[in-house]
Amino acid sequence: MFNKLKQLKDLRSHAKTMQDALAEERVTEERGGVKIVMNGNMEVLSVILNDGMTKEATESGVKTCVN
Repeated sequence: MFNKLKQLKDLRSHAKTMQDALAEERVTEERGGVKIVMNGNMEVLSVILNDGMTKEATESGVKTCVN
């Protein structure tokens, strides 16, 4: 039983290490006048919109970038 608990602890430690490594990665997507930067944990770091975009164009650009 203690062996299983040790394996679980090791898995958690490995997952935390991977999550920290992913947080350092950056992904940038630019579509239709919208630029979104996210990290490897899928957290949005920045959203940049071109001036003069309509509401519909902004919504479409954000949706396309995120997906």
